[in-house]
Amino acid sequence: MKLSDFVQLLAKQLSEPLAKKGFKRVADDLWVRFRNGHDINVISVQKHSSSSNVCVNIGVHYDFLPKVGTLDLPREGSIELADCEIKFRLAPDKGQRDHWWSIEPNSAVEISDLIFARTDDIFDQYEIAGDSSSHDITAIVPEDLDGEIPAVVSSLTKVRASLLLARLHEFRGDLEKAAGFANYGLRVAGMAVGPKKMLKEVLKRIEAKG
Repeated sequence: MKLSDFVQLLAKQLSEPLAKKGFKRVADDLWVRFRNGHDINVISVQKHSSSSNVCVNIGVHYDFLPKVGTLDLPREGSIELADCEIKFRLAPDKGQRDHWWSIEPNSAVEISDLIFARTDDIFDQYEIAGDSSSHDITAIVPEDLDGEIPAVVSSLTKVRASLLLARLHEFRGDLEKAAGFANYGLRVAGMAVGPKKMLKEVLKRIEAKG
C-alpha cells in the first residue's frame, strides 16, 4: 500500500469524528484543535525515515506561549507538531514510549480506534482553566520534579518542565507557584543557557508585578 493511499484512508476515518471534537484538518496527516481553556491539541501522523511504517505524534501547546524556538504566538492554521512544548508518541501500551504501525488497512483501523479511545483523556491532562488542583499539569508542585518526573511532563527535561510550569502559573496569576518553578528550574538548569535566560525573565516579571 502506498503511503499517500494510507494517509488518505486514515484521514477519511479520522476527519469527521475529530471535527465533532473541535479539530480542524490542516493536512491529511495533521489535525489541530484550539480549546477555550487556552490549550492547543495536535495529532500528527509521521512516516518512518527508512521503513514503511508510521507513528502517531501527540502535541500540546498554549495560545499565550510563543511557538518553540520562535517569538511568534500560535494562530489557527499556523501551528504544527514541532511548534509544541509537549510532544510524544501515541502507543497501544500506556507504558510504551514509541510505536510504529505498518502501512496497511488494518493499521488505519487500529490507529483510529486508539486515537478515539485515548486522546480525550490525554489532552484533558493539559487543561489549565479552573481550579489548579483539578488538572494533572497544574497540580504538579516543584518537589514532584525531584524524583521521577511526572508522566504528564515526562517528555521534557526537568529544566524545560520547570520553565513550562512557571509560565503556565504566571499566566494563571499564581505568582508564588510560578516563582517556585522558576527557582527550581534555575537550580537544575546546568548549562541550559536558553531555558536559564527565560526562567530569569519569568522571575523579573513576577518581581515587577509584586
